[in-house]
Amino acid sequence: MRRRLLLVLWLTALTLRGFATAQEADVVYVDGIAYALLARPIVQNETLFQSLQGLVDKEKGARTSNWDGFKGYWTIANGQLLLDSVGYVSKKDDGYAMLDKRSFNCIFKAYLKHGHVVAKWVSGTLRYGRGDFVRYVHDGFDRNYVQETMADVLNGNVTKQRTFRNEKLAGLSPMQLFHPDSIENHIPLADIPELEGHSIVLQARLFPSGWGQMADSCRVEIMRMWPDSLSLSAQKRLKEIVVSSLVSVYPWEQYHIDGECRMAVPSFFFKLNGWRETRGQIYEVCDTMPEFPGGQQAMFKFLIDHLRWPAVAQESCGQWKVVIQFVVEADGTLSCPQLVRRTDVPFEIEALKVWRQFPRFKPAIKDGQPVRCRFAVPIKFRT
Repeated sequence: MRRRLLLVLWLTALTLRGFATAQEADVVYVDGIAYALLARPIVQNETLFQSLQGLVDKEKGARTSNWDGFKGYWTIANGQLLLDSVGYVSKKDDGYAMLDKRSFNCIFKAYLKHGHVVAKWVSGTLRYGRGDFVRYVHDGFDRNYVQETMADVLNGNVTKQRTFRNEKLAGLSPMQLFHPDSIENHIPLADIPELEGHSIVLQARLFPSGWGQMADSCRVEIMRMWPDSLSLSAQKRLKEIVVSSLVSVYPWEQYHIDGECRMAVPSFFFKLNGWRETRGQIYEVCDTMPEFPGGQQAMFKFLIDHLRWPAVAQESCGQWKVVIQFVVEADGTLSCPQLVRRTDVPFEIEALKVWRQFPRFKPAIKDGQPVRCRFAVPIKFRT
């Protein structure tokens, strides 16, 4: 009997709180170019902040995009972080009024040196950027620009700066993967017959690999199920199948931010309901097994012609082997790749790239009919 499964997905990468809103950036000048400073260094010193509050309390307004009400204008020059001026939200027109020079010098007189305010109260890593947004979350300073610099500051001295070019890498999103029309391209739901009659909510968390757009590992937990009657062995198998499938996905949608790979959606919930038809049973052995067009020798030639040595492993030598297990559908298309023998991630990525280029197979035949069948291909890399 064929089962029906209904799938619903919730993405939790963006958690909106009732009070959360994006905050306006300060401005920092570096070599005469203005950047958005994604921080509010003025508030690091409570005494200075309270002095500013007391000075302009009657004139200062408020806005949700600037909870503190102040905006600093800074310069990084000669290895120092300098505060040039301070603006505050005006009650009159909701714009910014500037603190007059006399009041400014009075409040920051302890930090004045040769006519400049050296921000000796500031320590930590500051981030500033310019250009278009690569990533945006409507919460605080949680956003990233195309170009960003991380500046390490110690008592107002800029000790180190690192500049990055950020980008979003196109790939598969959880919303696409868990869409009811495509989920069985990635996860062999027919291997879990116990799902029939159950509704299960799971949470998956992906941990990015340092190489390419793959998940290095994945954690899956069952958050809720009803009725509460799925056996422990079935629960374990369900989680194992989902984990094996998710770590074999390539390419995931990712960000390359400040020199690090980040999953575009690192954590998400999804729900399986047991009343959507699956594509049918997946057989292990059939009367006629699936076949690459032209046979085994043609497949070996295809691998030789299309397999590439990973660019990041040019100086590596030795032998690597990846085994990809997948489903040959009744129409010969391929689905549900799983890395059943793993090795270094760059080699896994190249193996999956080749697998994605495979043509349609001749489907398996059982009792005179084409059926779904599991198949495995070893892919070897040798120097």
